[in-house]
Amino acid sequence: EGSPTINNAGGSIIADPLLLDPTNGDYTLQAGSPAIDAGNPVGAALFDIEGRPRDAQPDVGAYEEP
Repeated sequence: EGSPTINNAGGSIIADPLLLDPTNGDYTLQAGSPAIDAGNPVGAALFDIEGRPRDAQPDVGAYEEP
């Protein structure tokens, strides 16, 4: 509720990640999600859960959005 904020200092997001449809198992990120490009590239997996390559600034979560 209210105006969520993003705390990138520690790599944590304190906001609604705007998942597409988590109730039905779709955990991809909606456009405008604060989790897009908010991941820490140090030690990040090279590929997401579906085998897509992560970019230089990865998304937070299992999926890398194109």
